[in-house]
Amino acid sequence: MHGNDASSAEAALKAGRFKVGLELLRKSVPGSSKHALLLAEALLRVGDWGALDALLARILESGPDRVRASALVVRGELNGYRGQLSESEADFQKAIELAISCSDRAVACAARIRMFAHRADISCDERTRRIAEETRDDALSLGADLALTAYHINAAKFEATQGRLSAASAHENLAAEHLRREPNYWQAAALALSRSCTAFLCSDLDDAVVHALEAGTHAQTSGDLWSQAAAAANLGCVYMYRGQFEAAEEHLVNAKDLGRDLPVLQLATLDSLAQLWLLRGHSDRAAHALAQVAALISLHPPLRDSWYELATIVTRTRLHRTRGLWNEALHEADAGCVLSVARGDDNSTAVFHYAAAEALAMRGEIAEGAQRFMCALAMNVTSNNLRVERNRVRSTLHSANGNIRQANEALALSERLARAMGDQVASAEVRWTKERLRRVAPDTNDAAQTEYQVSLLWPLLESADTPLAFAEAALDFLATSRSIDAAAIVSSAGGHDEIVKSYPLTSPPAIGPSNRRTQRIEIAPAIALEITPANDFEAHYVISSIRELLLRLLQGTRRSNLPESSWLGPTLHVESPAAFESPVMTTVIATARRVAPLDVTVLLTGETGVGKEVLARLIHDDSGRAKGPFVPFNCSAVPREMLESQLFGYRKGAFTGAGEAFPGVIRSAETGTLFLDEVGELPIDLQPKLLRFLESREVHPLGEPKPVKVDVRVIAATNADISARIQQHQFREDLFYRLNTVQLEIPPLRTRAEEIPRLAQLFLVAHAEEFRKGHLKLASSTLERLLAYNWPGNIRELSNEMRRVAALAEPDSLILPVTLSQRIIGNYAGRDFRSSAPAASRFPVRQHLPQAVSSLERTMIINALEATGGRVDEAARLLGISRKGLFLKRKRYGITGGTAD
Repeated sequence: MHGNDASSAEAALKAGRFKVGLELLRKSVPGSSKHALLLAEALLRVGDWGALDALLARILESGPDRVRASALVVRGELNGYRGQLSESEADFQKAIELAISCSDRAVACAARIRMFAHRADISCDERTRRIAEETRDDALSLGADLALTAYHINAAKFEATQGRLSAASAHENLAAEHLRREPNYWQAAALALSRSCTAFLCSDLDDAVVHALEAGTHAQTSGDLWSQAAAAANLGCVYMYRGQFEAAEEHLVNAKDLGRDLPVLQLATLDSLAQLWLLRGHSDRAAHALAQVAALISLHPPLRDSWYELATIVTRTRLHRTRGLWNEALHEADAGCVLSVARGDDNSTAVFHYAAAEALAMRGEIAEGAQRFMCALAMNVTSNNLRVERNRVRSTLHSANGNIRQANEALALSERLARAMGDQVASAEVRWTKERLRRVAPDTNDAAQTEYQVSLLWPLLESADTPLAFAEAALDFLATSRSIDAAAIVSSAGGHDEIVKSYPLTSPPAIGPSNRRTQRIEIAPAIALEITPANDFEAHYVISSIRELLLRLLQGTRRSNLPESSWLGPTLHVESPAAFESPVMTTVIATARRVAPLDVTVLLTGETGVGKEVLARLIHDDSGRAKGPFVPFNCSAVPREMLESQLFGYRKGAFTGAGEAFPGVIRSAETGTLFLDEVGELPIDLQPKLLRFLESREVHPLGEPKPVKVDVRVIAATNADISARIQQHQFREDLFYRLNTVQLEIPPLRTRAEEIPRLAQLFLVAHAEEFRKGHLKLASSTLERLLAYNWPGNIRELSNEMRRVAALAEPDSLILPVTLSQRIIGNYAGRDFRSSAPAASRFPVRQHLPQAVSSLERTMIINALEATGGRVDEAARLLGISRKGLFLKRKRYGITGGTAD
């Protein structure tokens, strides 16, 4: 392949401009395998699949393995578009195998990304989750912005289809960061589509329109058929929900025409058209569109049980409800419940429970309907569209019970919510229910009762930032509204539950799990409400509303859960535990969050520099002591003769030089947390005094006649082998057991290298600000060398390396490998890391075992020699082998250098 047209075509395809690239390719001289692959990519995207079939057949018949691997990725994508998902996955798997055999990490990563993209549309099973993790690892180790953009966009879609919208939004933000570094119109269209869907699922219709229009613009520039059809479908759907029915129909019909050969898009578009016909009163046309959906699913079985089918079950339920076919509506709602539970989608599960509750009530089975309503409330999901549906169905249940005033109040609330959202589909559902209710009874309103209930809310609003006062106000509200049979405010500040206040006063309820009806609402780490609800659906509704109100009122004062999949985030602070998101660290942090409120002593173990203090601060911040001080103290940084006075304090005149009294480090942490770092270095003669403090919570300052009570939580940390120190009589066994109530081991950085790119960039940004170097970015080749290094000093060493790099860098520059320390790059001079297999201990390896073992062994030897400055005896001890064994292995792998110790 040669000529200006060919080079321009390659640049156009890299920028995601497939239509332009195809025109240029057709002008250039064909013949090379590179030309054929570029042409195949362009034909795939613009939808010229007849020509693509013939081209792929020729490439796959005679091309070399590296070329065939790339061709299989294209064919896998084509089969995925056609709905032939089994064939698609087989192609991707074969492409991965061939790419690995050719050491082509970029093609292997591309195959995984596209396989994940097609599975994320359909399935959320365990295999899809494994593919998601493998895709993440590959994109991470490759370090290319386009690969990371693609991963995050598909991860966002995967999270959104399971109702995890905050995680989806986090992935979209990360994708945008990578896309800014390497713009691409195709990826920009995909990101805008994802953001449109997430905004729609969050009931933000204005944002959904903006992003759908943006997606359409990028898709037109790109020329990608799928993006154009999807943008039209999204825009049609959002216009429908905004009540712009003519515009909606125009875009949906356009999407249907564009996506005639795209079964997944056809299914989604037909479902939206069915909803549109229902809104316009054409139930027969809606039924016809849904019949086409059923036919599509029968032709493409992998679409069964997908997120798209779940959406069509909602539409079928609405169709039966509109026609008054309550038995059929209940059947669809039950089927939807089963599927949404299997997919782990709590939001959809609640929707189907509400639909079933309404159908049962309309069949006269009011008690059963109330039970399903309470099942929906128990899902504890809160979104605007669910609040509309919850109150609309609540109105139906009250109407069926003859409570017309409450029915009208619930329906009025539902109407206000739908109107505020601008959701015309929800508004139409409310209007339909309102007409049905009017046929049962006239509108009534008890203003006095409403005013009284509103007055009860003021204590809740005023006491939002005072947990005990809020708990008392909530208890009064629930008791006055007759929503509870019994309740108690429970304090666990002393390590066990105590009743502070109860209802009724004469017979407080048993607390704990003994009563299966009891619900617990956590108000603060040490304050909770134990509630036994009244046995009716309205009581459960009121309690659920109190729970939601609490979450909103305290939103700014309590730490929120971090999105489970947001890694490589450039906006995190370098000290944030969110920076540590390898699977092993996710487990450690989850355990730390569980023990944080319990006020028990925690022992953190791990090598120097792994982040023990960061984890200790997380435990403190998530505990009931968060408003108290966090006091770190390094037991090895103070001279032995001063340790006792520094820890326990002293009275004025207690010894020569004690001119003023000093409370000591322990007492300075009163009501907060004391972090004892390097506790393994504490002298043996001082350990009994620390043990007494841990047992009695008393300190005896030097010179004081009696001990002093102290309210302090202790978190200890050590990088020493405490068991060995106990055997050597350098550490007391009883002190170890007292410190070791809960032990958390933080693994070294070399075992969680997927965190290295994120941490390195975070440190680089922080130090660039320190030295006023503007925007610094690590090159992919630099990241590869960071990933290949063993980091014996762990995170502290990585931070110091990035500080040195930032200090030496030119402002607003790209950090190349030559900037790194010689210990990191010295043994890799002249080697092309882009084509070399990564070390198994640090990033994923998918190759034959002997090859992987050799690669790992060679890298470990090089790193050991680097870490010991080339001293052979010390390197052999570090590796756990003899000097002769190290000599033989160095000879086998051709490793030179090293000195005698």
